[in-house]
Amino acid sequence: GPAPRAPGLWSSGSRVQCGAPAPAAACFKLRGPVNVREPLVAGSGPAPLVTVIPSFPSKDVFVPQDGRRVTWYCCGPTVYDASHMGLARSYISFHILRRVLRDYFNFDVFYCVNITDIDDKIIKRARQNYLFERYRETQPQAAQLLEDVRAALQPFSTKLQETADPDKRQMLERLQRAVAQAAEPLEAALRAGQAGQELDGRVQVRL
Repeated sequence: GPAPRAPGLWSSGSRVQCGAPAPAAACFKLRGPVNVREPLVAGSGPAPLVTVIPSFPSKDVFVPQDGRRVTWYCCGPTVYDASHMGLARSYISFHILRRVLRDYFNFDVFYCVNITDIDDKIIKRARQNYLFERYRETQPQAAQLLEDVRAALQPFSTKLQETADPDKRQMLERLQRAVAQAAEPLEAALRAGQAGQELDGRVQVRL
């Protein structure tokens, strides 16, 4: 039968998909096999075809709806914290795929990436930063600071125990160790009976 046609591409995570109501046959994964014919050379004949594998072992030819033009929307970063390797991986992967579609298969690719600047995570982080600054302004004493840290670690420890994902669990364990290492010198100073400016200095360093 005729090759499926799709209005465009969109991506989320590691999957690149066709915009609705595209058939499943027009979707493919970055890691999935791609069948490439001879490279496109001016005047050498028909353009190469992209074979997509929506679900093994079926194979279909990707054919844009508007000739050689491909429209592609890709989910971008939610900017509530510093950038990280996961974001870089996404940028590089989709950039390479876009260039393959454009430079090898000669598609006219319109590639759009969003930046989310208003989101629940952003609102939550802004609230956390605000509350932390207000807490610092209270200039808590060493004993009060340690008590507050222990209280904050209780729900954190519960979350850690309930986390099954090994990568996320490892990340939470690193955070827990970092907090314990930061609090240990202050606890040692209290046990040694330190007071005055020296102890206050330790508190300010931790804040």
